[in-house]
Amino acid sequence: MADVTLSKKLRLKSRDGKDDKVVPIEDARNWVYDDPEAQVVVENYLVHSYYELVDIAGKERFKDKDILDIYSIEAMDGG
Repeated sequence: MADVTLSKKLRLKSRDGKDDKVVPIEDARNWVYDDPEAQVVVENYLVHSYYELVDIAGKERFKDKDILDIYSIEAMDGG
């Protein structure tokens, strides 16, 4: 993990866009990634662990981006 990757921030996107919150990437270390009721998505990548998140944040395509967008997508009932 490069230091530059760990200096990135995450924008937690709300549904309405009004309550977005920006946090350091380190805050994601304790998130639950294996919840069957919700999925974590960063910049259109489905994320299964903190280490996968850091790997994605370190990709060449994000090298000039200081803040990455994060969505928590909840499972929906229905049929």
